[in-house]
Amino acid sequence: MTMPMKTPVILTLDELSRLRCHELEAVYAEGLLPERLSALNGRPRARVLAVAHFDRGPLLKMVSLVAGSRFFPWEGKNFASTGKKSGVGRNRVNLLSRDFEWFGFKTRVEKSVLDGKSCVRLDYGLTDNPWPVNKVRDELREVSPGLYLGPSLLQLRKEPRLLYWFAVDARVQC
Repeated sequence: MTMPMKTPVILTLDELSRLRCHELEAVYAEGLLPERLSALNGRPRARVLAVAHFDRGPLLKMVSLVAGSRFFPWEGKNFASTGKKSGVGRNRVNLLSRDFEWFGFKTRVEKSVLDGKSCVRLDYGLTDNPWPVNKVRDELREVSPGLYLGPSLLQLRKEPRLLYWFAVDARVQC
């Protein structure tokens, strides 16, 4: 007897932005590695979802409101795959109506520092990134078709510290 396939839950950035850090971690734990990094290619829409220690009550609502507004300077990440499991990218920032691409990263498939399962790692340890940006480790997993969720972590000592959760919606290009 065959088991029925689990129907994927279709999530949106707005739905994810209403979740607290521990809820986002649970969604992330169920996420999957994309078959190819080229699924992220382009200029996908992105959003900061919840900031560590600021994800309760009015603070969560305020972070969600500010991060989801057109005035929030971080607009997302550009991705370009260089192989099935590797690539490069840069962050998109808009300051005073001027677009910038800052803080490059390399992408590769690696084990997550959160749970040891495979993820897309965004490695900012490049020589042209300033400190502490070069100590940032982002991770991504697909949590809904075309929607990727991950933590942004700062690794100054042995244990990385959660900065915030973010999502990238490859279904919407900017």
